[in-house]
Amino acid sequence: MALKLSITLQNGASGDYLRLVNVEWDRNLNSALAYLALYLNKAQADAAPAHPLALVAQINVRAPVFHQHLSNAALAATNHNLLAQIYEIAKTQPGCVRIINSVSVPDLAQAEDV
Repeated sequence: MALKLSITLQNGASGDYLRLVNVEWDRNLNSALAYLALYLNKAQADAAPAHPLALVAQINVRAPVFHQHLSNAALAATNHNLLAQIYEIAKTQPGCVRIINSVSVPDLAQAEDV
Protein backbone atom coordinates (compact mmCIF):
# COMPACT_ATOMS: atom_id res chain seq x y z
CA MET A 1 0.00 0.00 0.00
CA ALA A 2 1.09 3.56 -0.72
CA LEU A 3 -0.21 6.92 -1.84
CA LYS A 4 0.10 8.49 -5.28
CA LEU A 5 0.41 12.28 -5.40
CA SER A 6 2.72 14.36 -7.57
CA ILE A 7 5.22 16.40 -5.53
CA THR A 8 8.09 18.58 -6.74
CA LEU A 9 10.94 19.24 -4.33
CA GLN A 10 12.74 22.58 -4.03
CA ASN A 11 15.73 21.15 -5.92
CA GLY A 12 13.45 20.37 -8.89
CA ALA A 13 13.30 16.62 -8.36
CA SER A 14 9.81 15.21 -8.43
CA GLY A 15 8.02 12.01 -7.71
CA ASP A 16 4.53 10.68 -7.27
CA TYR A 17 4.83 7.68 -4.97
CA LEU A 18 4.58 8.07 -1.18
CA ARG A 19 5.36 5.19 1.13
CA LEU A 20 5.33 4.99 4.92
CA VAL A 21 8.74 4.47 6.51
CA ASN A 22 10.01 4.28 10.10
CA VAL A 23 6.66 3.40 11.66
CA GLU A 24 6.50 3.33 15.46
CA TRP A 25 3.31 2.22 17.25
CA ASP A 26 3.03 2.22 21.04
CA ARG A 27 -0.18 0.90 22.61
CA ASN A 28 1.03 1.77 26.11
CA LEU A 29 1.52 5.44 25.26
CA ASN A 30 -1.42 5.54 22.82
CA SER A 31 0.76 7.04 20.12
CA ALA A 32 2.18 6.34 16.71
CA LEU A 33 4.81 8.08 14.61
CA ALA A 34 5.59 7.50 10.95
CA TYR A 35 7.13 9.30 7.99
CA LEU A 36 6.04 9.55 4.37
CA ALA A 37 8.92 9.11 1.95
CA LEU A 38 8.71 10.38 -1.63
CA TYR A 39 9.93 8.17 -4.45
CA LEU A 40 10.08 8.82 -8.18
CA ASN A 41 7.57 6.01 -8.70
CA LYS A 42 6.67 2.52 -7.44
CA ALA A 43 9.49 0.89 -9.39
CA GLN A 44 12.08 3.10 -7.68
CA ALA A 45 10.50 2.49 -4.27
CA ASP A 46 10.62 -1.27 -4.82
CA ALA A 47 14.17 -1.24 -6.21
CA ALA A 48 15.69 1.11 -3.61
CA PRO A 49 13.37 1.42 -0.58
CA ALA A 50 16.17 2.84 1.58
CA HIS A 51 16.80 5.68 -0.90
CA PRO A 52 13.75 7.92 -1.25
CA LEU A 53 14.02 11.32 -2.91
CA ALA A 54 13.11 12.86 0.47
CA LEU A 55 11.08 12.43 3.61
CA VAL A 56 8.16 14.79 3.08
CA ALA A 57 5.83 14.40 6.06
CA GLN A 58 5.73 13.22 9.64
CA ILE A 59 2.52 11.62 10.89
CA ASN A 60 2.24 11.98 14.65
CA VAL A 61 -0.84 10.29 16.10
CA ARG A 62 -2.04 10.84 19.66
CA ALA A 63 -5.37 10.50 21.47
CA PRO A 64 -8.19 10.82 20.47
CA VAL A 65 -7.21 10.00 16.86
CA PHE A 66 -5.13 7.08 18.13
CA HIS A 67 -8.17 5.57 19.85
CA GLN A 68 -10.36 6.07 16.77
CA HIS A 69 -7.93 4.52 14.29
CA LEU A 70 -5.08 2.62 15.98
CA SER A 71 -6.41 1.11 19.21
CA ASN A 72 -6.74 -2.68 19.37
CA ALA A 73 -10.50 -2.40 18.79
CA ALA A 74 -10.09 -0.08 15.81
CA LEU A 75 -7.44 -2.31 14.26
CA ALA A 76 -9.56 -5.43 14.82
CA ALA A 77 -12.26 -3.80 12.71
CA THR A 78 -9.74 -3.41 9.84
CA ASN A 79 -8.17 -6.89 10.04
CA HIS A 80 -5.25 -5.41 12.00
CA ASN A 81 -3.93 -3.39 9.08
CA LEU A 82 -1.88 -0.78 10.93
CA LEU A 83 -0.31 0.71 7.80
CA ALA A 84 -3.65 1.15 6.05
CA GLN A 85 -4.94 3.03 9.07
CA ILE A 86 -1.91 5.33 9.15
CA TYR A 87 -2.32 6.10 5.43
CA GLU A 88 -5.97 6.92 6.15
CA ILE A 89 -4.94 9.22 9.01
CA ALA A 90 -2.47 10.98 6.70
CA LYS A 91 -5.30 11.69 4.27
CA THR A 92 -8.11 12.56 6.70
CA GLN A 93 -6.49 14.02 9.83
CA PRO A 94 -4.42 17.04 8.75
CA GLY A 95 -3.76 17.94 12.38
CA CYS A 96 -1.62 14.80 12.65
CA VAL A 97 0.53 15.63 9.61
CA ARG A 98 3.57 17.89 9.69
CA ILE A 99 5.29 18.67 6.39
CA ILE A 100 9.06 18.45 6.74
CA ASN A 101 12.18 19.43 4.78
CA SER A 102 10.59 22.63 3.43
CA VAL A 103 8.59 20.66 0.90
CA SER A 104 5.40 22.10 -0.58
CA VAL A 105 3.01 19.16 -0.44
CA PRO A 106 -0.42 19.33 -2.04
CA ASP A 107 -3.39 18.32 0.09
CA LEU A 108 -2.82 14.68 1.09
CA ALA A 109 -6.60 14.18 1.07
CA GLN A 110 -6.33 14.21 -2.74
CA ALA A 111 -3.77 11.39 -2.81
CA GLU A 112 -4.81 8.19 -4.52
CA ASP A 113 -4.51 4.89 -2.63
CA VAL A 114 -2.26 2.52 -4.57
